[in-house]
Amino acid sequence: MPAARHQAGNVLQRLSGALLLAIWLLVVLHILTSAAFLRSLATACLALFMLCAVPRASMHIRLLFMVTVAGATWSILAHANADAVLRGLEAGLVIGAFMPTIMLLRATANASPMLDVARQRIERWSGPQREVWVQAVSHLLGSFLMVGGYAIARSALPERIDAATREQLAQGAVRGLGLAVCWSPFFLAGAIASQIVHGVSAWQLIALGLVFASLGWTLSYFLFFRALGWGEIAVPARSVAGFAVPSAALAALVILMCLVTGLKSLEAIVLALPVVCLAYLAGRGWKATREAVAPLRSALFHASDEVLIFTMAMCLGAVAAASGAGKLLSPLLAGLAGTPLLLIAAEVALIAGAGIAGVHPIITATLMLPVLAEPNRTLAALVVAYMVVFGWTLSSLLAIWTLPVASAATCFEVPVGRLARGRNVRFVIWFGACGCLLLAGLNGVLMASG
Repeated sequence: MPAARHQAGNVLQRLSGALLLAIWLLVVLHILTSAAFLRSLATACLALFMLCAVPRASMHIRLLFMVTVAGATWSILAHANADAVLRGLEAGLVIGAFMPTIMLLRATANASPMLDVARQRIERWSGPQREVWVQAVSHLLGSFLMVGGYAIARSALPERIDAATREQLAQGAVRGLGLAVCWSPFFLAGAIASQIVHGVSAWQLIALGLVFASLGWTLSYFLFFRALGWGEIAVPARSVAGFAVPSAALAALVILMCLVTGLKSLEAIVLALPVVCLAYLAGRGWKATREAVAPLRSALFHASDEVLIFTMAMCLGAVAAASGAGKLLSPLLAGLAGTPLLLIAAEVALIAGAGIAGVHPIITATLMLPVLAEPNRTLAALVVAYMVVFGWTLSSLLAIWTLPVASAATCFEVPVGRLARGRNVRFVIWFGACGCLLLAGLNGVLMASG
């Protein structure tokens, strides 16, 4: 019996890998052609992928799957249609295409001679210096490549790292990317916030976000890197500058594609990066290409938890949006209108907490802000908009179904649950408290001057 179960597990693993590759190809074709049947076919492949991947998933993911199925069943019965569930599945398609793209990017980065130089330097660094470097690279590259920065950061590190060190580095990577969410225009957080709250410009969110990112880096220093001298921190910081040219080139490509085609950044990455990666590998010769691509087959077989988690979060969020639960918030928070600090903290906590629980911040923000228009009259528009970004940032630092945490688990080979329960919990508490105080202070200045 154990042998039969093992064989069945291998079959499901190979099938899920093949389905993930099919999703990637179908999503790319859909982006290029906009053919509706390709999206429907990709959605069907994603549903099959989930059924194949769930039996091999960890216990907490299987429990989340049961909750998702229960919520989807309720939504279908309550509304006599499956529209909300289908919207959730379709929203998960991009991650099904994104993960294979990230794997190819990591394979390409592994083949780069520049990484050999970086590895030689990193070998001589202490553990905290490596963590500073990973956090900085994840922040710099993640500001436009999102979790693609993880692939490059991990590829520059020694191949064999003990589990405890991998977890520590993964925590640093999550912080680096999470702090990029604070300000980067490539993330949905700022775009959604500026759409929901009228009268707030993108540059205002970016400028305020850079202040918050600086606050996050300052807290990181005091919480994790205080034992390092400034000279020891400067060494890995200088090394990060070596990635500036290729980073700028990739950023320019993604920006250009977004401007020319109107695609979202994730879609542009899915479309553009495989072409760039394969062209680079081809330039290094057939042998280098074959060696770089060979591990992808096995990697595809194992990349299931992250796609599962993200897709289930999208389904739960779509079901929550269709339920009309947001209308309950206004009477609950109306009493806090006279105390801006408490109102700000409550709304940030709601967005972050819901995200950690599995409801995407897009859903929470779009549900919450319209029904809280009256209590939020005591807050400046910029503060209301940035509450969305800040709550989103805090969620991305801990929630196992967000790209920063889920993808770090894949790249650094760390159980995703450990990242959610690690040192970043302490960082989120401090960052959340200091950030809410900063927003309250800014609100006082803006309301007094307005």
